Amino acid sequence: MNSPPDMPVLVEFHAPFCMTCRKMMARFSKMSKKKRDAIFLSVNVKEHKSVASMYNVKDVPSFVLFRSGSLIAQYKGAISERELLKLIES
Repeated sequence: MNSPPDMPVLVEFHAPFCMTCRKMMARFSKMSKKKRDAIFLSVNVKEHKSVASMYNVKDVPSFVLFRSGSLIAQYKGAISERELLKLIES
């Protein structure tokens, strides 16, 4: 993937058994189609436990924002589309 180094990267951590995660995945997917100046990634914590552990993700859904390779912010729980946008643009 070739993208500007300062492009925000938002990672969504979810689990298949989590109903809130399912709702958030739809919101996250919608946002990823709208917001072309950010990278959106989704991580299933059941399949990728080491990645979740690396970022100290203990609750799902959780969101981790990176910019220029640095962790900028973390958010736990359901989040509105507006709040997601604020998080990305922070």
